[in-house]
Amino acid sequence: LEKFENTDGTILDPCCGAGNLLAAAIKIGFDPKNVYGIEIDDSIIRIALDRLIPLGVPDTNIHLGDALDPNSYNF
Repeated sequence: LEKFENTDGTILDPCCGAGNLLAAAIKIGFDPKNVYGIEIDDSIIRIALDRLIPLGVPDTNIHLGDALDPNSYNF
């Protein structure tokens, strides 16, 4: 993967699943502290956390919620 010219922003995956997109964002240069995810399935979110925490993503940045519920975006 190439490093993008601008990886200074924040990335949110509202249906993060196992965290594939978020892990790829970190690989191309996004700061793990600026990576966020929401997942509705509590068994899948555990996989995402196990994958992303070792990459430096704070556990509070990945949480259980419904992407269609505005309250799920309170990090």
